[in-house]
Amino acid sequence: MKIKPHILLLLSGALLAFTVQAQTFTGANIGNPSLTGSVVGSPPGVQTITGGGADIWGTADSGYYYYATISGQVWDAKVHVRSLVNDDATDDGWTKCELMIRIPASPGSGPAAADPFLAIMTTKTNGQNQIGPQWRTARGGNADWTAMGLTVRPTYPGTWLRMTRTGSLFTLYYGSDGTTWTKYADIDTAKTDVVGGDNNTTFGTPWPDPLLVGIAVTAHSDADATGAQAEISDLSITVTPSTPSLAFTANPQDATAYVGGDAYLGAVAATNTALANSPVGSFQWFKNGVAIPGATAPRFSLLAGAADNGAKIHCQASMAGATPVNSSTGTVTVLAATEYPGQLKYQAWSGLNRSRILAGDYAQANPTRARDSFEAPWDWSNNYGARLSGYFIPPVTGDYVFFVCSDDDSDLFISTNSSPANLRLVAHETAWSGRNNWVSTGDGNNTGQKRSD
Repeated sequence: MKIKPHILLLLSGALLAFTVQAQTFTGANIGNPSLTGSVVGSPPGVQTITGGGADIWGTADSGYYYYATISGQVWDAKVHVRSLVNDDATDDGWTKCELMIRIPASPGSGPAAADPFLAIMTTKTNGQNQIGPQWRTARGGNADWTAMGLTVRPTYPGTWLRMTRTGSLFTLYYGSDGTTWTKYADIDTAKTDVVGGDNNTTFGTPWPDPLLVGIAVTAHSDADATGAQAEISDLSITVTPSTPSLAFTANPQDATAYVGGDAYLGAVAATNTALANSPVGSFQWFKNGVAIPGATAPRFSLLAGAADNGAKIHCQASMAGATPVNSSTGTVTVLAATEYPGQLKYQAWSGLNRSRILAGDYAQANPTRARDSFEAPWDWSNNYGARLSGYFIPPVTGDYVFFVCSDDDSDLFISTNSSPANLRLVAHETAWSGRNNWVSTGDGNNTGQKRSD
């Protein structure tokens, strides 16, 4: 009996405000400075924070950070910087005290040198004599800053710094009395409109919740044996609880595809109607009421089989503290396909990897081509994902062994019949291989996974 299994190859190339002054603040060195930092006193009273370290800059910071972990999409942090001194001339004038937020490497963890951060900083009056923003938008990426055309001088003891959060929007302020504030900048981490002056870095991804919020001090000279001393007071963080309410603003669309083709349901969007600039936490796509594994991106394509004709597809949005909400439903129509003996279908997507294609996180492929052998084009582009699909009709009944090689990783699937719904993973390229290298990998590991037996 002849069988027609379907084979796919994927290649990757509310609202009461409360103050958390009583919350436990923690001091920690960041970046292994030679001088161990310290803090004397407790908020909201007068405190002296001593920090060593080479700088808060580059791809990793070095100094001392006095912080609390803050949960919430709406909060207001303030501090009075009474003085900032460092008698070591090797600091080049760049001793810093910063009201800073940091993204920890994982929820519940403390600060690390390479953390993304955003801060409103102040420097010595006999140094750079500057108040302004600093940031690092990616873990281990370059730090950046821009004066945004402003020249703001610290006036100790009358220097106050403030940062507020409203969803993805962080607003930086400065002042002289803790009552009257001047806005320095709005920085929406969901947008790319703020560009660094030194390294041209931008944001573009809403920052998470919770964040670390506190005061950072660096001596800007790791050889400084006494470090920098910032005398502060009135450190406070006021959180305003906000109960999110989700609603879809873009819903799935109906989609039509041929058997073995892609039914693109479109890209959804949802918003938190209770709070501007508040990102939705996550998405999950469903088919006929059942969650689709891995389908958690805003867009979704279904690799359609005949049994998917009439399938109902919807998406669910969720975030912490909110009741999940469902989108409207899109209907899939699947048409009979024309089979072309001796041909396979090759599809490629620029900028995608194997995992995203498997999860349906793609739109229309470009290019889509016919191939007369089970081999994808070689060395034609960089940074892309691809899929090679078609029917395999065994010439005789028997046991077959399938092999795969690719650069980089890939999966080889065979269906138990002609439906994509029954695909089974039979072989896997875990790293990379040279062309037609079927029995070894570029890294020398997991060679047994390259064959189906």
